[in-house]
Amino acid sequence: MKSNIFTVALIVTAFFTCGCLSFVKAQKVISTLAAEIHPSQKMTLNTTINWYLHLKNDLVSDDSKQAASAGTQLRTALIDLSKQLTGDRRKDAYLAVLRSAAQKSGQIADSKDDIKQQRVYFNRLSEDIYRLVKAFGTSKPLYKDYCPMVKASWLSEVEDIKNPYMGSRMPTCGSVKEVLGK
Repeated sequence: MKSNIFTVALIVTAFFTCGCLSFVKAQKVISTLAAEIHPSQKMTLNTTINWYLHLKNDLVSDDSKQAASAGTQLRTALIDLSKQLTGDRRKDAYLAVLRSAAQKSGQIADSKDDIKQQRVYFNRLSEDIYRLVKAFGTSKPLYKDYCPMVKASWLSEVEDIKNPYMGSRMPTCGSVKEVLGK
């Protein structure tokens, strides 16, 4: 597979050298072809965060079925993330957090008909995800929000409050307490 990427890179470089492609276009071609060659890339922390945010948004929308589905995907991403960190000195320190988050994601998935219970698990999950983001960083800004009504925090991709604990009852209850990754 590495030889395929090398061959593609060599061909694109040849086109670039003869003036057939600009440098920017050459980079896009290489990254597009590399993505096609490697469709089963390991999950990254960004993928994990994206599934967490998907789950959060499903809870904001009071959609327990979609939250359960996102919980399943998040659990898979967390397990994959723990495998990806092999050899990383931070893995040992955060393996318990990864396991805890995967367990809570699974509990959310198993509670597909009980949004109240999903929100309880989400509260604990959010603490784990926050610890992972603090330890490993993030490539995009995240906002740590807090709801005083339920005394719970969560991470959000937007500065506007969209409360996953209160859903449609009080969607804007809360405030931003910290900005991560900016």
